[in-house]
Amino acid sequence: MMHNSIFTVRLRPFDGESLSSFLRRISKANGMNFLSFWNNLKTERNHYAQNDDVTLLDFCPLNVINIEKLSKGIRMDPGELLSLTLYNLLQSFVVGTEIERARFTSGMLRDTLHFCPDCLKDKPYHRLLWRIKGIDTCMSHRRLLHDKCPHCAKRIKYRDVYVHDKCPHCDLELCIVLDSPRESDVDWDQQSWWWQSWNQLLNHSNYKISPRDIALRILYLINNKQVIFDKIQATSDMQGFGQIPTLLQYARDSLKQKRTLHISYTLDVLWKYKYDIGDFLNMELPQPFIDSVFTSPQSKKEMQSCQAPWCVNFGVEGELVQTGTSYKRKKNGQILSYYLACLECGCEYAINARGELEERTYFINAYGLLKKNFCEGENFTSLLEKTGLSIDKLKRCITYFYTRGIKFCEYETKTIQINAKQLKYFISAIRKNIPLNSIRKWECWNSYGHFLVYRFHKTVMKELLMQTRNRPKRNNAELNIDRVKQVVQEMFDQETTITVNLVAEQLKVSVNTIRNWGCCPYISRMKRCQFEKRVLMEKENIYGFVDEYLRKREQNKVFSSQLYKDLQKSRNLLWRNTPELTVYIEKRVRAHNKNVKELMMESLD
Repeated sequence: MMHNSIFTVRLRPFDGESLSSFLRRISKANGMNFLSFWNNLKTERNHYAQNDDVTLLDFCPLNVINIEKLSKGIRMDPGELLSLTLYNLLQSFVVGTEIERARFTSGMLRDTLHFCPDCLKDKPYHRLLWRIKGIDTCMSHRRLLHDKCPHCAKRIKYRDVYVHDKCPHCDLELCIVLDSPRESDVDWDQQSWWWQSWNQLLNHSNYKISPRDIALRILYLINNKQVIFDKIQATSDMQGFGQIPTLLQYARDSLKQKRTLHISYTLDVLWKYKYDIGDFLNMELPQPFIDSVFTSPQSKKEMQSCQAPWCVNFGVEGELVQTGTSYKRKKNGQILSYYLACLECGCEYAINARGELEERTYFINAYGLLKKNFCEGENFTSLLEKTGLSIDKLKRCITYFYTRGIKFCEYETKTIQINAKQLKYFISAIRKNIPLNSIRKWECWNSYGHFLVYRFHKTVMKELLMQTRNRPKRNNAELNIDRVKQVVQEMFDQETTITVNLVAEQLKVSVNTIRNWGCCPYISRMKRCQFEKRVLMEKENIYGFVDEYLRKREQNKVFSSQLYKDLQKSRNLLWRNTPELTVYIEKRVRAHNKNVKELMMESLD
């Protein structure tokens, strides 16, 4: 059979099957031992295949098996065989030629079997998606995947599998459900999204995406799809998803060592923004956004100029200053970013969704209306009708232009003279953060127009803008708590011991800061959960060890002292922490020794 390189029995892979599962079925169908079958499909450069290498079959099989030889032996296209692995995914995303060494999916393939009993009952084979960390459910049967044998409660390593639907430890069927995992806490929407995303990633091989393009698209999503990149807003929105400078390094291709973002990071970001992986791979970015990523904030500012025709800075690039506000979503859904202002005339601007400079004040628009409709001898009422401006807005605009030496009509301004001392008091009040509405109520004002003349004085407007620029950033308590929860959950999932010091180190803040955020009770609660989980796992391991220990000594008497010694546990310590375990061990040993004694008596008879 092997001499002719054509197998007697040639099977076809099932839907979603992994390569390791497929090869086990072929070897069994052809009456061959799995490892012997596998080693007959090696090239000279392939090392001798061992059970521990099974993961490589489903990851990147080219270094452990001769795909061409296998494809000829079963008359299947090599590309179809590679689609049973992560090979196509790696080809699409990984930089360089040595994709088998890529860290793009490191840690994503499980070593232990996770399975759906109902799927195994339908057809006994292993699905490739079961191997992906994060895929915790079967969407076909709407149930959690099992991660251990329902009979002996032992975890099953892929290297130990010899029959797809049987436990290698107790030889009982895995499709029989004795104890179903709790499914009430499952986020089914997220699981459905993960299933769809991984299916798209594994079943499409007609794209190639560079690390630069991945990072640019992630930055575009984080930037709320606005055409001008706003680093400050993106940093605020990135809480729990790493650092913007790192993403910028990927986007600008400035890393010393070429690599791509880990697939789990990309998927986590896409899930947060509820964005389809297919749309992400086909996303087209506006060129202004790409240009803005490569342009420093200083350069952006210097490219803009004041648009007020009466201002000495009109059309002069680099004279606008950035204010403290960097991002705002208006009630009508419009998003403005990168707020700028001219200290000379007081006009304020922002970049709109089209990447254009847009006035946030109303003086430039009013100037055009007044110039168009103003005639000599025009009165306030006439301008109100012609311009369509509100009464208050027209009053403010006429006063503003009066302070700049531009007269359209008289409005309580003719006899008003600026008092230096009063102006000084006004500026002092602004520096003390006294609201303008409170200043307006001062008894020194003869009229509303009197207040407006000071309000729109060049020095006052400049002071107001400078106060805006220097306003300290506000801490967002909810974001801080979410950051802590994200880090603690990652530590819990990765089996890293949770401590306040380690959480603070991960977030690059002090322990006192964590305490001030009010997160210590949450961290303590998660520490208890982690401890209880570890105790439970340890108990399961000890139960399994005792059962296996006694099974291997079916004909021999067992001494408890030797069992504890082999278990590498102190009986006294075990009794203090988990007395039920010592009770279980003593009962099992007594029952075992009684059974051995009975067997010996029967043999003597």
